Amino acid sequence: MTKHLSNLLYKPSKKNNRRLLLCAAIFSVGIGILAGCSANQTSADEPAVADTPPDAETQTVSDIDPGEPIDLSDESWSVMTLAYVHGLEDGNLSFDTVEWVDVPSDRAKELGIEEEHLDSGFYVHNEAEHIETLPLSEDCSCTLLDWADSYQPVETAIKDLPAILEERKDQKIPYKLTIQSQKITNIQEHYVP
Repeated sequence: MTKHLSNLLYKPSKKNNRRLLLCAAIFSVGIGILAGCSANQTSADEPAVADTPPDAETQTVSDIDPGEPIDLSDESWSVMTLAYVHGLEDGNLSFDTVEWVDVPSDRAKELGIEEEHLDSGFYVHNEAEHIETLPLSEDCSCTLLDWADSYQPVETAIKDLPAILEERKDQKIPYKLTIQSQKITNIQEHYVP
């Protein structure tokens, strides 16, 4: 019995070597698959636009020149942009696209705004006012910041939005707008420190 046990421990059979090699190969392939899957995931910093047709071009804020109006004639793309909202009437939102510029940055140097906004750390650039109007989608969602409760995000009913915008009409508040198929699908108030 002891001889049989020592043969198992010290003299592995060819079958065990093959099994060990097979397990190592399966393990290596599994790690490779997991690494490949994680490399294809969307980064948390990248804005993801839902319900975009597979052949549609997706644009983000960085793809759009803030000085240029949004091309509303092309229905095939989706965009997320930052804008000042001017009003909501009859289900149509009027807005003016703007650009958030971190200070200091290369863009701030380019615009010549480095010194004057260094304390705040940002500047909302709006070279020329160009108000656009788009309808809200039927399932448009809205998230505003609760100014009375540490600026916590709060889901807001679209029917309440006109009154809130009227209260805040004298303040320059940027909102993140998601536009898909020429309709606004999401409105989020952007925190301004």
